[in-house]
Amino acid sequence: LPICNNLVGTLPESLSWLSYLRTFNVVSNSLTGTLSSSWGTWTGMEYFEVWANQIGGTLPSSWSGWTHIQYFSVAFNNQIAGTLPSSWSAWTGIDTFGAGFNQLTWILPPSWGAWTGITVMYLASNQLSWPLPDSWSGQVNVTQMNLDHNQLSWPLPTSWSGMVNMNYFDVSNNQLSWPLPDSWSTWTAVEQFIINNNNLSWYIPSSWHTNRANVISYLLHFENNCIYKSGYSSGMQTWLDTFTVLDPQNLCYTLTYTWNAGGIMSGTLSQTLQPNGTGTVVVVIADTWYTFSWWNDGYTWTTRIDGNITGDA
Repeated sequence: LPICNNLVGTLPESLSWLSYLRTFNVVSNSLTGTLSSSWGTWTGMEYFEVWANQIGGTLPSSWSGWTHIQYFSVAFNNQIAGTLPSSWSAWTGIDTFGAGFNQLTWILPPSWGAWTGITVMYLASNQLSWPLPDSWSGQVNVTQMNLDHNQLSWPLPTSWSGMVNMNYFDVSNNQLSWPLPDSWSTWTAVEQFIINNNNLSWYIPSSWHTNRANVISYLLHFENNCIYKSGYSSGMQTWLDTFTVLDPQNLCYTLTYTWNAGGIMSGTLSQTLQPNGTGTVVVVIADTWYTFSWWNDGYTWTTRIDGNITGDA
């Protein structure tokens, strides 16, 4: 079928009569319209590629009968919306799935954990926001997963530790803020782990160092997060300095306020700040028969806001 031929118009539903079709490829054209549910008759389909068009609509659940499908891509420049069909779990022979750069929303179907042979999952630049399914731990052969530029904010599943063949993992540019799973230390095949531009403010699990000490450089990409700079063993600190892209300007420090008897404090008493950042207001309130004299750095006002932080304090 035509590739890169500047085709315009819509794909006809009448193509459903091609029940023995194995390959459908119309990439890099200017096709519009939707993907027809009537094409569910293509039960022998193995390679389906319509990426880089202008197709909208949703992904038809009626295509669940494509049980021979190996390669599927609707990525790039399309406008496919809605959710990923749970019924496609029947595609147990799928090797590569691409639906990035669309308008897909909500959830990744838990039933797709049945895709035990999948090696590449490309879902970048959509609007996915629900928790990543624990059941995808069954995708034990996956080597590449792109979930970047979505709206993910839930914890990364500890059960995905079974994805031991993972080589490239990208969840950058989401809203992740939970601790990194200690159990993912099993991902010893990883060469690129990209999680920059999230809201992380935790330690990197020490087990990652134990199991990955000899992995190639640029293993971990943590730019524009709030990863703790101190608190690691000397061996792990050396490993982080060698095998990560961890911009010191985006690491974080802890600002802690304590007091003795004779009063109380109001405000956030443990604050996590980026270097040269500014904290929030903390106020000392003296008890009856007490007066406030000074902080341990000599500051004499009861109210303070600390800024230009260059280390834990």
